Amino acid sequence: MNTKTISILIITIVIIGAVMLGVRFLSGPEDTWICQNGEWVKHGNPSSFKPALPCEKNKKSGEAINTQEEGNDLGNSSDDTAENNVRVISPISDGTVSSPLEVTGEAKGIWFFEGSFPAKLVDEKGQTIAEAPATALGEWMTTDIVPFRAILEFSAPSGSSGTLILSRDDPSGQLVPEEVKIPVTFGSVQGLKIKLYLNSLYFDPESQDCEEVYEVERVVPKTKAVAKAALEELLGGITEGEKTGGYYTSINSGVALKSVAITNGVARADFDSKLGEGVGGACRTAAIRAQITQTLKQFPAVKSVVISIDGKTEGILQP
Repeated sequence: MNTKTISILIITIVIIGAVMLGVRFLSGPEDTWICQNGEWVKHGNPSSFKPALPCEKNKKSGEAINTQEEGNDLGNSSDDTAENNVRVISPISDGTVSSPLEVTGEAKGIWFFEGSFPAKLVDEKGQTIAEAPATALGEWMTTDIVPFRAILEFSAPSGSSGTLILSRDDPSGQLVPEEVKIPVTFGSVQGLKIKLYLNSLYFDPESQDCEEVYEVERVVPKTKAVAKAALEELLGGITEGEKTGGYYTSINSGVALKSVAITNGVARADFDSKLGEGVGGACRTAAIRAQITQTLKQFPAVKSVVISIDGKTEGILQP
């Protein structure tokens, strides 16, 4: 290759480089948000969330925002804190919520494990009334921003206010716990009053009558499946107020209702195997049977009750 050819090649490379630099300069920063026609448009791969304020109130059309310098309260900052890793779009802070509550937002990939992270709703006493995974709506194995969604279903809460809590998933337990908390207000619930039947140390302190159960009242969202709602409420255990009043349940925690059907006055309730785990002695068996039977018999359509575990009735909590 002669000297002339080498010179031409060098000049060509310089010209191409200058053109590429010019294009980048004219197009603005590589990884940021740009205001175009009143909307924030992603340019490149920005590591920050979309600015919260309308772009016409920040920058003139076509101008980029330097999120590393300007920031906002939804995470446009270089600080690696919970608030800068998660942005909740809905519900808004101090917003009114009802069941089912749809939670949407964006989080950096580091908050997910196996595509989700924990979300829960607590009442004003700090008691958890609903929890579910917030699921990634895209590829989560990244340091970039990933949209997420969760659905939280809850019954009538205690009090008028609560808190939505989103936690960084850490199955190893080695990371510093991180949470984002959103205060919410509970809307009025069109409730249905039901009765549950529990054991009581107040009315029967010596537990002399195993089959004697006592009613407490609960409020659940209105539903046509009232028998199912009542049993699921019973399986959920007792409240702090009921515990203080001396009530208790003989039913194992974590029992799942598989089905309940009422035909010709007979209610057939099928549960998973957790119902019979570790249940020894005739007295406790009778107490469990009484709780389920009386809770179902509050409904006029129920005259008798058949209890089964995984579809089997023989020897299962039967009188």
